[in-house]
Amino acid sequence: MDDPGWSLQSKVRRMTANLNYTHKIQHNLSANLITTASYRTQNAPGTLEQTADYQNGTISRTQDINPYKYAMNTSRILDPNEYYRFDGEDFNIRHELINNYMQYKVTDFKFQGQLKWKPIESVELSVLGVWRLQDAKTCHYISEASNVFYLLEDEYVTGYKGVYNRDNIEVTSRDFRTTIRWNRIYSLRHTFDILGGAEVRAVDRKHHANITDSTDDVVEPLMSQVGSRPETYYRNVAYFASGTYSYCNKYVFNVTARYEGTNRFGGAENSRWLPTWNISGRWNLHEERLFQSASPIISNLSLRTSYSVTADRGPEAARLSATYLTDYPSLRPYPEHQEDGIWLSDIEARDVSYEKKREFNIGLNIGLLNDRISITTDYYRRRNYDLIGLTTGQGVGGQFVRWGNVADMRSHGYELSVSSANIVKPSFTWITDFIFWTGRTKITRFQNDGNVFQLVSGSGYPKKGYPVRGLFSIRFLGLDDVGIPILQGPDEPERYISFDTKETDHCNSHDLI
Repeated sequence: MDDPGWSLQSKVRRMTANLNYTHKIQHNLSANLITTASYRTQNAPGTLEQTADYQNGTISRTQDINPYKYAMNTSRILDPNEYYRFDGEDFNIRHELINNYMQYKVTDFKFQGQLKWKPIESVELSVLGVWRLQDAKTCHYISEASNVFYLLEDEYVTGYKGVYNRDNIEVTSRDFRTTIRWNRIYSLRHTFDILGGAEVRAVDRKHHANITDSTDDVVEPLMSQVGSRPETYYRNVAYFASGTYSYCNKYVFNVTARYEGTNRFGGAENSRWLPTWNISGRWNLHEERLFQSASPIISNLSLRTSYSVTADRGPEAARLSATYLTDYPSLRPYPEHQEDGIWLSDIEARDVSYEKKREFNIGLNIGLLNDRISITTDYYRRRNYDLIGLTTGQGVGGQFVRWGNVADMRSHGYELSVSSANIVKPSFTWITDFIFWTGRTKITRFQNDGNVFQLVSGSGYPKKGYPVRGLFSIRFLGLDDVGIPILQGPDEPERYISFDTKETDHCNSHDLI
């Protein structure tokens, strides 16, 4: 594992290839083929996952040897060629970067084919197929000369010459989509555009994590898989239709509907299928006679509004479709001493359904001086409900913490964008953009308030009655007569917080801000 060619800087190698080919078979029949491929390798300093200490209320990452962080947090009087004691063993940053590093390999390949046919002038049929493969590997090499090896020796190995930790995620997706579109204009006033179709999607995900030991210079797989997740198979079917009508290009109305089904929620028939829809309209005021006289000062003026009901399948981390039983080998120093075990990682969540959202939007588009200046403003109101998250239950089925539709949320906001083409010449163009947005969110229902440690962590945590990812802190009451901070405890002000950061009752009291 000792690689003398390793440098302190990360090495990145990248290769990409793209192919786009269109062939017109007949005057009304054409085919299009698109192929993209990319491959990337990168070396980075070795690091371990961060851990949370609920008793002391801290988050730490063991052996974070990122050169930038090390330089920022290490005294400059230390000799970079000397070894210093760290966790009871010798440590030198240059030596550690050579003997403790990670290698990333990412492969992405996509093949897409599309066929379009127009049997008559106003009708177009289209068939689209996409196949994609994504493979991401993370290899962590730790030699016996590394400082972190002594931290892992008691946990993983005894008497071997290193640790090889591999994490591999492979995703294969297949998409098939077919549509039929009808477009027709009558009397130069009435324009119809109707689209209908169906799509099928299949995604297979494999995740393997291995920890192996090295007895020689070559890494040998002496330990079985550790922490491997079961393979997941996602399937989705949807039918959709959309219709647009325009009168004299002044009044435009659109209606969209979608009926979608997925296996993400397992055998629960009540949540397998979900209809969603959208209604929108636009009034092109610049087409009215009253505003045509203002041209070219006002070159574009449109008022639009929409109301929609949409849905989402929820976070990918939520495994809801089935009960997952994972086999694992016991950690033993020698393969012949290993024993197989089974543990319940997730149980089927039959009561969970789609995350849903209702949204109302009204906006105004303004174009001035032949669209040299464009102004867009929007106001929206949203209501998200049946949001998926973790909640604490009674332990029925073998789990106290389960996935469920645990939260509702309301939000509203404004957005303003201004774009101007200041100078437009063949040899020089100057364009400026200004975007302003303000919005407010409020969680109206949440069945899991979390514990104190989660609320006061730097990343934020949701809490009923507060914005999304709100930041909380234990109330500071000032200093005592000798300069020691006084904090609001569970019962009364005190110098040192003595409550357990895992408790949840403390979160509902007035001592968190």
